[in-house]
Amino acid sequence: MTLQQLMYYVTTAECGNITEAAEKLFISQPSLSNAIHNLEKEMGIVAFVRSNKGVVLTRDGEKLLSFSRMLLEQADIMKEHFGTGEKRTPKFSVSCQHYSFAVNAFVDLIKEYDADQYSFIIRETQTGEIIDDVAGGRSEIGIIYLSENNEEVLSKMLKKNELVFEELFIANPHVFICKEHPLAKKDIIKVECSIDALDLDILGFIDHNITVNIIKGDTIVEKRKLHLPKQVKNVIRCKNPRCITSIEQELDQIFILTDKEHAVYRCKYCEEKFRSLK
Repeated sequence: MTLQQLMYYVTTAECGNITEAAEKLFISQPSLSNAIHNLEKEMGIVAFVRSNKGVVLTRDGEKLLSFSRMLLEQADIMKEHFGTGEKRTPKFSVSCQHYSFAVNAFVDLIKEYDADQYSFIIRETQTGEIIDDVAGGRSEIGIIYLSENNEEVLSKMLKKNELVFEELFIANPHVFICKEHPLAKKDIIKVECSIDALDLDILGFIDHNITVNIIKGDTIVEKRKLHLPKQVKNVIRCKNPRCITSIEQELDQIFILTDKEHAVYRCKYCEEKFRSLK
């Protein structure tokens, strides 16, 4: 296995077509196919399903792609660290999910320092990759959201990678709307539709203290007190990386109410705990 093979493999996976990848890499198609075949043989897997339309990654191929990218990034970091005798530009990289406050802070940082003298990088990705980025030296800082629903799993991942979590601030769940939006100033929100068109289970899950007033004409004809639903489907996702729903993406995300008093739900498949928003 060589870095060149891994680069060929990653490029082919990104293009989804061997001919297009060969053109991008400026090599012949047979040479590229042979390099990928040798890599598959060495790893003992079938990485691509080949067809007339192109290539599609297998499950093993997706795992190999992740490792390949990681190794190529590590090689780049090593080159940057040891250099080639040329003056290197200091790098500052941050990995995070799409958090507006992080992006704004990053922009302020660039404004404060000379962008020509430093290489600033912000990488938006998933929580697991954020931890991998910091552990692998690809980023100096990683920004993640820690809650009682994922704290146990993430704490183990941080400890395993010898990383430390420093709390920035405490964030409560909330909804973003423009301050000029008419709904922003209302304590009561009216929805013009049939009551059957509303999923009261989802509303009850969000806040079971809500009262829904059913109005006909100008008269309230019925009041419905919401409650915690016995189960919610495809509303929240299981955070347990070992859960079958993390592997079988087509499975429905189902959570069962197991503790009504404390509004605790658990994943149907792995019993990962999720506490209701209220």
